[in-house]
Order: sequence, then structure tokens, then C-alpha cells
Amino acid sequence: MRKGILILIFILGIQLCCNTRFVLATDDKATIEKEAKEIVETFLQGFVNKNIDSMMQVVSVNYSEIKDGNVRDYDKFKSEFKSFMDDFYDQYIDNSFSDIHIYNLTLTDDKVFFEVEWYGKAFNLDSLQEISGQRRRAVTLVKEDGAWKIAEWRELNPSQ
Repeated sequence: MRKGILILIFILGIQLCCNTRFVLATDDKATIEKEAKEIVETFLQGFVNKNIDSMMQVVSVNYSEIKDGNVRDYDKFKSEFKSFMDDFYDQYIDNSFSDIHIYNLTLTDDKVFFEVEWYGKAFNLDSLQEISGQRRRAVTLVKEDGAWKIAEWRELNPSQ
């Protein structure tokens, strides 16, 4: 009888630990999803404010992606985005974003992978019309000095 009670307590203890671990993992994922959204908001707000330095505060110094067969590191990403921003604001004004949504978030020990989608709009100076639409990116975050940073920001095809 005593052996049966000990086994029952042992099984209940294991089950409790497993359930607690699941809840903690869920809480961690929700927290990281919130942080991911804040990082994207900071990045996009830097673009709206025409402030490349603000954008780059949430980008990892170890940024790396392959684009058109070429490796794009932090410095290349910064210079290309600065050039894109300058060209964009030669043609558009009143840029804004809203409705940021995080999808397919996956958490590993040292990285977070997700897709982000947002609604953007701006006024085209050539056509004198507002343009708008959904934007979608695949993002990888890494921990750097205790904070999550963007390690990859990749455009997704509209069909993805």
C-alpha cells in the first residue's frame, strides 16, 4: 500500500513538472512574441522617422543574409537600407504603418524565427495618390548583449 502511494505521488510530481514546464514555455513564447513585435515597431518607426541609426539599434552587428546570391552583412544592410530610404522619400511622403502581426513564431535556444506582416501606406508625389498594401518579411532574431536583435530581415514573395 505504501509503495503504491509513493508511486502515485511520484507520477503526480512528474505530471505537475511537465505541465508547469509547458505553461512556462507558453509564457516565454508570448513574451518573446511581444518583444518581437516591439522590435519590428522600432525598426519601422525608424524608417517612418527617416532615422537609419534608430533602425539599426535593433539590428544585430552579426546580421547576415544571402540576397541575390551575395552575402549581406550589417554594413551592407545599413547602406542598402539607407539608400532605399533616401530613394523612397524622394518619391513618397506621409509614410505610416499599422496592424503588425506576428506569424509562425518558432523559438530555439538562441534564435527566434517568425514572419511579420503589416499594413503600410504613403503618398506618391509623382502620381499624387496614396498607395497602400500589406508587407511581409521573414525575420530571425538573436540574443545580443541580453537583448533580441534582428539577424535577418528577408522579403517574402506575395504568395508566401
